[in-house]
Amino acid sequence: MADLPQRPIRKGMPSASVLAHLLISKSPEHQPLYRTQARIGRKGLCIPVSTLGEWIHRIGQAFLPLYEALKAHLLASGSIQVDETTIAVQDPARKAGVIAAAFECTAHRLRETWSLIANPDVGARAR
Repeated sequence: MADLPQRPIRKGMPSASVLAHLLISKSPEHQPLYRTQARIGRKGLCIPVSTLGEWIHRIGQAFLPLYEALKAHLLASGSIQVDETTIAVQDPARKAGVIAAAFECTAHRLRETWSLIANPDVGARAR
C-alpha cells in the first residue's frame, strides 16, 4: 500500500484542494467563515469556525516566504505603481447590512520614474 500524500498542514486533515477552496471563498469571494461552515454543514460535516480560521492562519504562515520574496522584488524597483480601488465590505462591528469602505491594493514594479500621490480629500497629482 502506498503512503498518503503529504498534507499542506502537518498532522492536519484538509487536503490542498480543500484549503484552496477555503481561501478562494474567503478572499476573492469575500465569504465569511460562518457561511463556509454552514455550507460544509449542509454536506454533513461539522467543522468549527475556529478550525477554519486556524487553517487560514496556517496557510498564511506557509505563504510568508513567498510574500517576503515578492516584497523584496517590488521594493528593489526604482518606482512602484499602486492601484487603490475602493470596494464596499460588510463591517461586523456595525449593524447588519451596514457597509464600510475598504481599499483593494495592487502594486506593480515599473521601469519609469514617476509616482501618483492620491488623497481622497485633496485629489491626485503626479510627481
